Amino acid sequence: MKATVISDNEHKTELYQKLSELTATFLNGKGLDANMIDVGSDDLAYCSGCFECWTKTPGECVKAT
Repeated sequence: MKATVISDNEHKTELYQKLSELTATFLNGKGLDANMIDVGSDDLAYCSGCFECWTKTPGECVKAT
């Protein structure tokens, strides 16, 4: 089984790093494949509602840079 953990990339501290490592270790110990994703405000955008992600590139935004 897989687990995805999404967290804030912009407020990394020493405590954050330790907590992230402990979370990955815990999930791996439970037999899960932990995928840690750090996201910042530059990685996020509002949907433009063009629906091209449904027709041209299923599951992927065509406007993403």
